[in-house]
Order: sequence, then structure tokens, then C-alpha cells
Amino acid sequence: MSMEISASALNAFQTRQQVTANNIANANTPGFTPDRVDMRENQDGGVQATARQTTQPPAPAAAQPREPAPSTTDLSREMVDMMATEKAYDANATMLASQAAMQGKLINDMV
Repeated sequence: MSMEISASALNAFQTRQQVTANNIANANTPGFTPDRVDMRENQDGGVQATARQTTQPPAPAAAQPREPAPSTTDLSREMVDMMATEKAYDANATMLASQAAMQGKLINDMV
């Protein structure tokens, strides 16, 4: 069961990293609003990641520019999110590898 939990965390962090990479890639796209990832615990103990779009309130009609507004992507926030996600992914991957090694040793000792 714990291997499934670690695997679901890896999938969730992969989703988070993909969303962050997309936000960075579109940082200079006029009118782009960055997406966010909501992570929550499942009933079985796994992790679920859901990407959602952020929205900005529209400008008043008189104040609307003729060109799209600049991107609202905060590159410093995106880079910090990317580093934190990388560390969390690495920790879960290490745990998953350790669990697999322990199971392999247990099976070898039983045979």
C-alpha cells in the first residue's frame, strides 16, 4: 500500500512541475494568467493533484487597453515552486526505491 501512496505522490508532483514549467514558458505571453495546482490527500492515503486556472477580474470597459495585458506570471514564485517540487519528488522517489529494495531483500531472504 505504501508504494502506491509514494507513486501517487510522484504523479502529483509531476503534474505540479508540468504546470509550473508551462507558467514559466508563457511568462512573456501577453494576457497569460498562470495556472496553479491544488494537492489534496485521498481517502486511501494517496495524493491527488488538480490543475486550475487563475483568473483576473476584467478591467472596466473604459480602461481596457487595445493590446492584451502583460502576463501576470511571477517568475520568482514559479522558480521557488519548481525547486520545492523537485525536492519533494526526489524524496518520494528515494522512499519508493528504498521500499522496493526492502521488498526485494525480504523475498530473497524467504527463498
